[in-house]
Amino acid sequence: MVDVAEVAEKEILLPVTPPPGFDSELCINTLERLMKLNASVIYFAHFGVTNKVQENLRLAVDKLKVWYDVLTDTILMSVAGYIDYYQEKHEAELSKGGR
Repeated sequence: MVDVAEVAEKEILLPVTPPPGFDSELCINTLERLMKLNASVIYFAHFGVTNKVQENLRLAVDKLKVWYDVLTDTILMSVAGYIDYYQEKHEAELSKGGR
């Protein structure tokens, strides 16, 4: 979660490599709780310090939502593509009759 906020400082936010059990809702909720702390600075592990706390946390939340949507859409398209492929192969097999 903090890695997301760290990269947000640069205004280019790409997803970090999350664990298989990544919970985007939990991550977003955590970032929003951090926003409520009204901290004046964030000290990043690898990127220094910033006083743009709210801006960085908001950007991190917004970009996590975008990437969640992108990944969800990609998965759904993959499933839809597999269904189309399977249906095509199944229909081809049925059209062969008893051969």
